[in-house]
Amino acid sequence: MKKIINIVAVLVIAIAALYLWKQPSQAPGRDNPANLPTAPKVNIELVFSPDRQIKTQYEYTEPVSYSLFAITKEVATQEGWNFLWEDYGELGLLVTQIDQSKNGTDDKYWQYYVNGQMPQIGASNYYPKDQDNIKWIFQESQY
Repeated sequence: MKKIINIVAVLVIAIAALYLWKQPSQAPGRDNPANLPTAPKVNIELVFSPDRQIKTQYEYTEPVSYSLFAITKEVATQEGWNFLWEDYGELGLLVTQIDQSKNGTDDKYWQYYVNGQMPQIGASNYYPKDQDNIKWIFQESQY
């Protein structure tokens, strides 16, 4: 009986050692002390005017991807801003107003950039990746 207990104990220790050996050896970071998996985040900046710029970070609450349109709409809702859009069919949804800044005012329109580049796709068809830097700017049209 004692021999069986010793064999089981050795097997348990061997399995535990193998499990620990297979785990990634990453030291916990300052921002994530326990080194736990983090939810994807998207950095969003809204430039209403040179004097009014708002930066925020959107963190996915579920392991799914949302369109930039859906994320921006949620941010606007959380802030209590007006948020309007028009449906352009296959081209997607065009954001026409965020807070009090409405397309056409002073020939300015809402345009967005991803990591400094203006995508050639509507916000409802763009799905940001983790750590993307999104910048919405209310400016004169680039086209």
